[in-house]
Amino acid sequence: MLLTQFIHTAFSNIKGRMPDDCWAVRRNAHNHGELDEETVLYYDGDVTLAELNLDNPLGTSVNPENSPMPADSILLIFIDGNLKVEGLIGNENDDGATGLIVTGDVTAGNVVVGGQELYIAGSIRVNELFWGNYNHGSLNVKGDLGAAVIAATEEYDISTGGKMVSKRTLLQFSGSDDDWGFMDAEELEKIFTSECINDDPDGDHATLWREDVLRLLRSGKSVIKPEGLDVRPPNIPFIFPTRELSVENIFRLSDLSLISLEQGERNLGCYEFRKGATAFRVSQYVQKGARNPWRKIYVEHEPDIAIALSVDLQREKRSFWQILTGKRAETHWELTQRMRLPGDRKRDWRVMDEAAPAEIKSIRDAAWTTLLEAASTFDYARKLISPSDVRSMLALPVAEPYDNFYTDHNGFWARDLFVAFRQDGFISDGEREDSLVRVSKEARAANGETVTEHFFFILQRQADGSECVVIEYMPDQEREGERFALSYLGGRKLDVAHRIFRLARRKLLMANNELLEGEPPDEDDEFALAHWRKKGYLRDEN
Repeated sequence: MLLTQFIHTAFSNIKGRMPDDCWAVRRNAHNHGELDEETVLYYDGDVTLAELNLDNPLGTSVNPENSPMPADSILLIFIDGNLKVEGLIGNENDDGATGLIVTGDVTAGNVVVGGQELYIAGSIRVNELFWGNYNHGSLNVKGDLGAAVIAATEEYDISTGGKMVSKRTLLQFSGSDDDWGFMDAEELEKIFTSECINDDPDGDHATLWREDVLRLLRSGKSVIKPEGLDVRPPNIPFIFPTRELSVENIFRLSDLSLISLEQGERNLGCYEFRKGATAFRVSQYVQKGARNPWRKIYVEHEPDIAIALSVDLQREKRSFWQILTGKRAETHWELTQRMRLPGDRKRDWRVMDEAAPAEIKSIRDAAWTTLLEAASTFDYARKLISPSDVRSMLALPVAEPYDNFYTDHNGFWARDLFVAFRQDGFISDGEREDSLVRVSKEARAANGETVTEHFFFILQRQADGSECVVIEYMPDQEREGERFALSYLGGRKLDVAHRIFRLARRKLLMANNELLEGEPPDEDDEFALAHWRKKGYLRDEN
């Protein structure tokens, strides 16, 4: 079917058949017949089209992209039935384009719109991409909205009466992990073909080239990478030869490259984290009089059950002949398993053997699996962010005055991210604390409330002398007790944290450049203004 087969009529002749709550009817009533003489393309019945160009529905406009009004002065297309579009429903001019009202259902290959209302009284199903852009447009669908990817940018409004179903939903200001406002080119390239990604270095975040998206779709190409639609945790390489509870694996778990350096006469270092109801600690320390370090794993399940796995160097008893000849006793590493059960005192440890309760052995086995996966995740996570990147952020002129982490003098808003700093050499309660960058943003909690979530990027010295960035996450700043060690726990949130770090670095560099051009990030921070003036970054009039 062609649109030339539609009835051309004035809005006043057909408005009585349109839904009362659509934009055009409401606007016309509010402005006393303002749209009565506008042209409407009308069809009574089901419609199938190869493509629907809302810039230029009839293909007669000479220069549709520069038209201040819809290309052919067609206010909207009104279909009293179902609409099937085999290819694209789209328009380039998202400041003003032809609207669409359908009283039934809509199916389409792709939808790229903006600058009008799409009113669907039924449901809309899109095979690949639904993308609405700019606050001059909206989708009002009374039923369901379904697409492989649903995206809304620049305050485009989506209203559904049913379900929104997609593999990836990229909505600006949604507060989700897929909030479009917190996308960068690296993340978008997982979902979209690279030639349609706009990574403007002066922009807050990456977006898509609308013209290229439309060009590719009209040429019959897809802009979506199917492999990027399944949201999965990162693929973590397993660093252990087996999953067996063994001396060799405990040595690998407690390797100096995995444990953080601790100051102490005997402590070499440790790492610890919590997963659900279970707390874990892996450590190396030297017992008094011993030459070789003792390696210990401590697992506490709730407050009443604890398991300790340790590896000690044991000397075998020398034979008479060995004593006579002065030969040293042979040694071997021995694995010891102990447990503490409900009702036991803190110091009461029992030997854990095959006669141990099945529940305790089950807790041990689950904890052991968690430890192997956590150590593998840490080995992966420590390579995500270079310590030099964190140090360079801390050293920026814009960050210099923010040197008191536990006060209001700890950071500032860099666009829509709050970036706080704990500078090198920071001392709290007489103890030196690790340097870090903390990035905060608004998020939507599971109960629908808006919360502030924190991502911590901590510079940590390892027991082998290396340095790495440890990543932690707090989902709600009002609940300080809930802080998760993403470097050990992994999951998709680890990928999100890495992306947030990249965005924070980008926005921090932008804020630093603006400072050096005379525009400070926060003109109310007098202490920071004084510092920047003293250093010559700002002139006195600023």
